[in-house]
Amino acid sequence: MSSTNFSFDNNQFNRFFPFFILIDENLKIEELGNSLHKLHLGLKTKTFSSQFKVKNIELSIHDFKTLQSLTDQQLIVESIHNPKINLKGQFEFLEASHKILFVGSPVFGSFDEAEELNLKPTDFAFHDPYKDLMQNLKMQRIVNEDVKKLLKTLNYQRDELKRLSLISQETINGVVITDAKERIQWVNKAFEKISGYTLDEVVGKVPGTFLQGKDTNPETVNYIRHRIENAQSFECEIVNYTKQGNAYWIKISGQPLFDRDGKLTQFFALEEDITDRKKNEELLKKAEERWQFALEGAGDGVWEFNFLTGEIYFSTGYKKMLGYTDTNFKNDVFEWLNKVHPDDLEDIKATDKLYEKGKISHHKREYRIKNIEGKYIWVLDRGMVISRTDEGRPLRIIGIHTNITERKEIEERLFLNEKRYRDLFNYSQAFICTHDLTGTILTVNPALCEALGYDSNEMVGRKLQTFIPPKDAEKFQPEYLDRIIAEEKVSGLFRVVQKNGDKLFLLYQNYKVKEEGLEPYVIGFSQDITDRVKAENELLLAKKMTEEASRAKEIFLANMSHEIRTPMSGILGVAGLLAKTNLDRQQKNYIKLITESANNLLVIVNEVLDIEKIASGKLDFENVHFKISEKITTTIQSFQYKAEEKGLNLHFKNDLPHNLIVQGDPYRLSQILNNLLSNAIKFTHEGKIIVTASLHKQDDEKVVIDFLVKDTGIGIPDDRLSAIFDPFVQASSDTTRKYGGTGLGLSICKNLVELQGGKISVTSKENEGTAFNFSIPYSTGSDDLLTEETKIEVNFSSIGKKKILVAEDVELNQFLARHILEGWGFLVDIANNGKEAVDLASQKYYDLILMDIQMPEMDGIAATEKIRKLKNDTSTIPIIALTANALKGDNQRYLNAGMNDYITKPYTEERLFKVISKFLKPAETNDLNKNEIMSEEIIQNDAEQNKKLYDLSMVNLIGKDNPAFVKTMVKLFLDTMPAELQKLEEAAINDEHDKISFTAHKMKSTIDSMGITAIAATIRKLELKGEIKETRESIISMTNEVKNILEKVINQMRSDFGNL
Repeated sequence: MSSTNFSFDNNQFNRFFPFFILIDENLKIEELGNSLHKLHLGLKTKTFSSQFKVKNIELSIHDFKTLQSLTDQQLIVESIHNPKINLKGQFEFLEASHKILFVGSPVFGSFDEAEELNLKPTDFAFHDPYKDLMQNLKMQRIVNEDVKKLLKTLNYQRDELKRLSLISQETINGVVITDAKERIQWVNKAFEKISGYTLDEVVGKVPGTFLQGKDTNPETVNYIRHRIENAQSFECEIVNYTKQGNAYWIKISGQPLFDRDGKLTQFFALEEDITDRKKNEELLKKAEERWQFALEGAGDGVWEFNFLTGEIYFSTGYKKMLGYTDTNFKNDVFEWLNKVHPDDLEDIKATDKLYEKGKISHHKREYRIKNIEGKYIWVLDRGMVISRTDEGRPLRIIGIHTNITERKEIEERLFLNEKRYRDLFNYSQAFICTHDLTGTILTVNPALCEALGYDSNEMVGRKLQTFIPPKDAEKFQPEYLDRIIAEEKVSGLFRVVQKNGDKLFLLYQNYKVKEEGLEPYVIGFSQDITDRVKAENELLLAKKMTEEASRAKEIFLANMSHEIRTPMSGILGVAGLLAKTNLDRQQKNYIKLITESANNLLVIVNEVLDIEKIASGKLDFENVHFKISEKITTTIQSFQYKAEEKGLNLHFKNDLPHNLIVQGDPYRLSQILNNLLSNAIKFTHEGKIIVTASLHKQDDEKVVIDFLVKDTGIGIPDDRLSAIFDPFVQASSDTTRKYGGTGLGLSICKNLVELQGGKISVTSKENEGTAFNFSIPYSTGSDDLLTEETKIEVNFSSIGKKKILVAEDVELNQFLARHILEGWGFLVDIANNGKEAVDLASQKYYDLILMDIQMPEMDGIAATEKIRKLKNDTSTIPIIALTANALKGDNQRYLNAGMNDYITKPYTEERLFKVISKFLKPAETNDLNKNEIMSEEIIQNDAEQNKKLYDLSMVNLIGKDNPAFVKTMVKLFLDTMPAELQKLEEAAINDEHDKISFTAHKMKSTIDSMGITAIAATIRKLELKGEIKETRESIISMTNEVKNILEKVINQMRSDFGNL
């Protein structure tokens, strides 16, 4: 016959056996059934023998082996402490866990006893006979009032007997006194009455030799003998026989008597006749059994079997459960056996044999039986003996069958689910662990054991802290245990120690689990990320090394920038000063070559610095509101003269909305256009360059602008086109030799576009030209926040005579600064290093200090910090840094040291004056005429700037602010422009396109020189539209616009300059 292994979780086991006791090897109670735990709280970890005793045995249970010997028999276990409860059941030894399990049910003398213990039907298992008994007794209480009265009488008699048990001669209880060898010395009259023996008949005899008979329990006899042999008191119930051979029950209490020397001399025994009580208990038991099985049978199948005759009875409900009726299902034991599943027959026959041998008085079993449809259903079969033969063998058995098919199906599903969970637990590569709320490990899966190098039995029962490095273990309670208890879900990183001493990093996510009837516990899932942590540490180290290398590179670039800018500052400064002197044409050309070469070198330095800032992610962008069309126009105009010098047409096709304002970086846009236009002019020898700006996309918040810079130059070979945006890449090595440059410009353009969220591309054909397309998204700008770029004519003498201290170690730069400042009317002192600067500042008063950063003995930062600590007014002197460094962060370093502002070398006279004028107020002078002129200029600048249609800034710059030169240029304009305007007007009327284009091209440079920006774009459109044969109406319209503006300019100039 096949066997089945069952597995239950705690909740299931509690439902089946709510009064179970689980005992470990040390006799400590490890677990209690929920219903028993309800009666006796706090018994866990206490010893079994201190809380319970096994009745009707003489053994003293003080060790595990003794308790193990009590298996395979029915016993009654009684609680020692209140509330008292008797449990009828059996002990079973669990080999797998080496523990003993007691499974039983309460035994009550009455329903009232159950109520006194506050036990309810829900506290019993469904299969427990007392469950249905209690439910029905609530309605019936017990119909047999005679039984109640009898129990009341018995309880009264029992109490009376206890009170009278110590009365000697006149007591109704028997008293027996023996010597140390158990020989009777004296009995009282009550004993004679109970036993039928006289004192003379029993003196000298051992009680057990004549009082015991066939129904006397041998175990009770052995218990009494064992206690007497060990001079110990005893108390038990036993069956004795009278002189006439009639059985009677007594409750006997024996007490050893000792002399003064502690020697055993006698035994005193008090015998209470409890025969009537025992009979009443038996009557009550039988009544309860009949009631119990009759009530439990409601709705289930009830059966009864007679061992003597072989007759069997099945109730109608039993037959209905199988789909039969009384007519098609006979009360025949063989017909019933034929319906039992063949695999279950042996178990049924084995149970019957145990009944026949008198080894059991009740049974409970599960098996399969075939219903009318031919399908097997599972039934729970419970039965018990309700009458016996005179020989004590079972006569009649009554029982019930309960359909448990659904329960078995649920159990099967539970088994499968549990198996899946076990498989997941055992075979998962994730580390799974459970522990209680003190951190004691309950379970670990094989993957975790393998990772740490331990067996599961080496880990279970130990604290988690023992597997954690000592430093981490200190934080275990506050940072993990307290958190998981409070938050119920915690994730983080554990360092754990393997058995070999190595350490692992485990990334965990743990959950607090709460289940009804169970202590909360924590289940944890983790994975080994040691390799990842090591990799991250290596990456951090590599990052640190990279950052250090990057910083070293930054320092190198800063030093190189300083070393290049410092002499360039002197070169450009001296060249500027030299340009102001009277020079012949050849000398001016030399000055021009010097200036251009120095500026080209600065462009290279700036490009190298820009590419480094881009590579390190340290390039900053402005975010200001500006008119994008004006910025594009201004940038293109700066290349107009270079283009015209090479005979190239430079056109701007502006398709953007009028006065479009965007928010972004106008300076980086100029830088991109500067690079592309510079390349276009450099690599184009004939033809034209067209710049187009158009609206790609616009909404309320964003606008995307498309740009095109197209030339008719030498183009780019196909094999170089894909790498043209890479750093230090040019179209060919010949290009580098012929045209120069670093090859960084286009790479910078690409990065500047992409860092602003845009895209850039190139198309080209060799010897035909190149077109660069790029788009940049901007935020929509606002008029209120518009940043205006206004050119203000600089009056270097406006500040007056001021005392300036220049701290500079390079003699050329000293000369340059002194010459510029003294040219403004300033008084200048020179300090060769920071130390001299501090000494002079502490001795003299200065209005402002220009402080070089890198100087011998003491640098500019240290000198500034010392000056700021001086106690006189000198500590507040404005200090401006002169620096050749151009790396990000340097400016903040200067400001943090106490400097007010900074200017990078090389600087122009205008830039230097602009910075200085922030901190020095204009001088108050008695030169009334000069004040009148300045006031007039300021008023004119503020009130008429927007009205004046021309700007002579470029003429002033070219003429070095020479008034005679400016007047000459204005006179030439007034003399020649009317005639050119007339030619343009006639060509437009006559629709002479070539003449329109030629005249517009000729007028264009003059219009730009005189700063007539209102028609700068229109004159270029006429130049371009003349070439492409624009419609006559369009040309006439634009010609009229040019004419209107130029006539107003001529009138303004004649008003401003009078007769020239």
